[in-house]
Amino acid sequence: MDITMAVWRDGEAAYRASTSTAAFHRTPQGLVDYLWRSQPFPDGAVLSTGTGIVPALDFTLHAGDVVEISIEGVGTLRNPVRAQQSDLDWLVEAINHPLTRRAHRSGFPE
Repeated sequence: MDITMAVWRDGEAAYRASTSTAAFHRTPQGLVDYLWRSQPFPDGAVLSTGTGIVPALDFTLHAGDVVEISIEGVGTLRNPVRAQQSDLDWLVEAINHPLTRRAHRSGFPE
């Protein structure tokens, strides 16, 4: 599966790169098999491998950037970069009130 990552800044790609699951040291099925050997997960599990894409050391995210990671056949994850920790204080409320998240999606680029 192809994996692409882009960092959008002011409507343009400030960084873009791609890789594939073929570049993994182990196959995705091998990773899953190894995970389930370690212990049971009666409610399921999320296996996070990272993207395998790392920008050069001189690249820095800026407030307002949008990081987009797409995996062929899976979908796209988009996350905005925030300037202050206080921009994320609403997440504490979202622990007990999950619908709070909807109020914070406005203005987020699709």
